[in-house]
Amino acid sequence: MNINIFFIFIATLLASIYIFFSPMKLPINKESKTAQLQLSHFTIYSLTTHGVQSVFSGTKGLKYGLKYIVSDVNYTDNSTKSLANITALHGVFKQPMIELDGNVLYKNISGLIFQSNEATYNQTSKVLRTQGKYISYKKNDKITGYKLMYDNKNKKATSKDIVAIYQFNKR
Repeated sequence: MNINIFFIFIATLLASIYIFFSPMKLPINKESKTAQLQLSHFTIYSLTTHGVQSVFSGTKGLKYGLKYIVSDVNYTDNSTKSLANITALHGVFKQPMIELDGNVLYKNISGLIFQSNEATYNQTSKVLRTQGKYISYKKNDKITGYKLMYDNKNKKATSKDIVAIYQFNKR
């Protein structure tokens, strides 16, 4: 057998294997269903040249791409003069939004407290939103309502269907 025929035969055999047994082209999902990272009892610090901007902690966390799903959320925002803390049973953290669910409690340094079953906090605009019922406290004052939007930068709140109980002091 001629050596040239042998190499032609091998090249033909390899080409036919490549054509008939080519790898399958599978679609790649951007959102993976398998967690890339599993965290337990963790704390994530956001640091800048001005110091600690925010602290995000939880007891159990799963990372999917740029999204964290967290249990027992504790988030502290220190980026403005009004220090704010938010706690919840469950949360989804995806920059710049934090979606909270289950016994959400918001407190800031001025003594303002919001309680709700769900809330969304935007880290960039410093706005807290609730779609359902909420209760707000500040000292002896109490407000209940629906669809709260609280701007932590400007210290302004808007809401629907509010009922307020205020305690006035005599002068």
